[in-house]
Amino acid sequence: MKYLVTVCHTEAWFGPPWQFFDDIFDGFQRAWDVAARRHKRPRVTFCMTSEAVEDKGEFFAGLQAERHEIGVHSHLPGSQRRGHSYSGDFAYELDDNGVLNQDLTAEIIRSKIVDAGLGTPKVHVSGMFTFRDTTVGVLEEAGFTVDCSLSPGMLHKHDATGDFVLCDNRGRTCPAAYPLSQADHCTPGDSEVIELPVWGHLSARHDQQCVIEIAEESLRTGTPMADLWERYWRSRGFFEGIAPSGSHVNGRPEIVQMFFHYWDFIDQTHSVNTHDLQRLGEFLAKWGELDGCNFATASEAADVWTSDEDKSPVQ
Repeated sequence: MKYLVTVCHTEAWFGPPWQFFDDIFDGFQRAWDVAARRHKRPRVTFCMTSEAVEDKGEFFAGLQAERHEIGVHSHLPGSQRRGHSYSGDFAYELDDNGVLNQDLTAEIIRSKIVDAGLGTPKVHVSGMFTFRDTTVGVLEEAGFTVDCSLSPGMLHKHDATGDFVLCDNRGRTCPAAYPLSQADHCTPGDSEVIELPVWGHLSARHDQQCVIEIAEESLRTGTPMADLWERYWRSRGFFEGIAPSGSHVNGRPEIVQMFFHYWDFIDQTHSVNTHDLQRLGEFLAKWGELDGCNFATASEAADVWTSDEDKSPVQ
């Protein structure tokens, strides 16, 4: 079985906070309806910042009742409203043990979600895809069992953070799920946290096409999707000089994790991009029509991956 996990980094837009929020979520509902009419209804993991919990908690409680999932997006509180201008109160800092201050917000936001009556989140995604070996222990201690932050092969910096290294994931070029190691977050270990690496951007036409084509080839040839994904990007010059890390699929269910923000569907004219919302519905429907391809929340997919038997979540 192959599972598509869609993870929303649920944060305020850089412009007027939450502008077009209602219109875009109406568009999401239409996209999910298109997929449901064809075959299966998607379920989404909404990883929320502190401000999202405060401003939109009641709205997401309604989505949770529709079997979507709530998780944590551990941005430094307030930083996303300044276009990721990390300075002053929002600056990244490491303590003497190499722990990133942003990582410590994960447990704080998790508690806020619990206090808001939105359940106890299992899923985490970091702000701006930051990750360090020390992140694993912080997440495990806080009670998370799933992380969706790692972008395979990436050494990532950001204009807003200068030379600060947000993540160094060059030790892993395969997007297959795996249990994290506290010694090296790029290699499988024995922690309680399952990593679901990023395969692509849900709103990007190219990434949508790539996932469908790889799924179709995998179904046709029996080759794991993770191996085909790595082969595809290597053929286009990515991961140059980085040795393959191995798929570690080992017959387990395959999990394709794609991320998005609600504001990805605001176009350059600062209007709702209805075309991209329609294309999202078509992509989700195409995935659902493929044999052996299903939708799941991040925690559902991780639960299936760690179980002895591949039992597809009920649609």
